[in-house]
Amino acid sequence: MNKRQALTRVVGGLIFIGIFIASIPFVKMMGPSDKATNKHRMHIDISKIEPGTYIFVGWERTPVIIYRPNEDAVKLLKSYNNKAVWGPEITKENIKQLYVYKKTSTYLGCSLLDAKVKNITEWPDGWYDPCHTGFWDYTGRSLNGVNTPGDFNLKNLTQIKYRKINESMIELRK
Repeated sequence: MNKRQALTRVVGGLIFIGIFIASIPFVKMMGPSDKATNKHRMHIDISKIEPGTYIFVGWERTPVIIYRPNEDAVKLLKSYNNKAVWGPEITKENIKQLYVYKKTSTYLGCSLLDAKVKNITEWPDGWYDPCHTGFWDYTGRSLNGVNTPGDFNLKNLTQIKYRKINESMIELRK
């Protein structure tokens, strides 16, 4: 190989590297924007949720419940373990700091109401479907036989994925 051929190869390689480096911004431009990639995320300040209470938020065109249990709620939820509950038993060891789930029935998607707020004393505290059937405790577990026939099993409420950012903030994610 003579000097001319070697120089041609070196210049060709430098041109190829230059084209590659120059194309990087154009390739990045074709990807989703920052706004689009964060579309399925939402930050929520949980410091305002007192223990034993919940809040509603709208996320992804869906109403969402964020529930923070307190000591009395743990006792109540543990008492539901004796009923036919479709979900994990609640103990002091496995109780979560937060429960985040959709505020819609798993039967036909009706919006849920709080039995305590509606003063429905014949049912335990939790969520009920006023349109059709079904009852769930505050952690989203379906209670069998409450407002449903004994052999009718409803799914637990749909959990929403989240990650804890710090002590006062969570991020809902898809």
